[in-house]
Amino acid sequence: MDANAWKLSVTGTNCPSWCTADHSGEDARLDSVIHLSGAAAVAFPPLVSGERLTAAFTTCASETFQEQRRQTRIDFGVHDQNENDVFRDYVPVRTRAELDGVLADLDRVAEQLRVWRERLPKDPGA
Repeated sequence: MDANAWKLSVTGTNCPSWCTADHSGEDARLDSVIHLSGAAAVAFPPLVSGERLTAAFTTCASETFQEQRRQTRIDFGVHDQNENDVFRDYVPVRTRAELDGVLADLDRVAEQLRVWRERLPKDPGA
């Protein structure tokens, strides 16, 4: 099987069901095929400077013609209002147990923020 035939075998209707990526620009001879999900994102209020940041998690799986195996992971990134990456790296979350640990930490942070909510003044007009 040549590289283009292989690419057709892992894209289109053969992509993971969660993949929203456009693979048309990927050259299977040179590039990995990258499968990406839509983002689970948190948009933060504006910084003092007015800049707005968003933290996002996506499911990502990459595979190459040479290796012909798919490795799925969770990616984490922070970008500004212009979609420029402020911070982006691969989060090595490769198992359900590892993701359960991340979720437990996020749940703990969300609960703490709910407690801290009482420290803030009520919304005007409420």
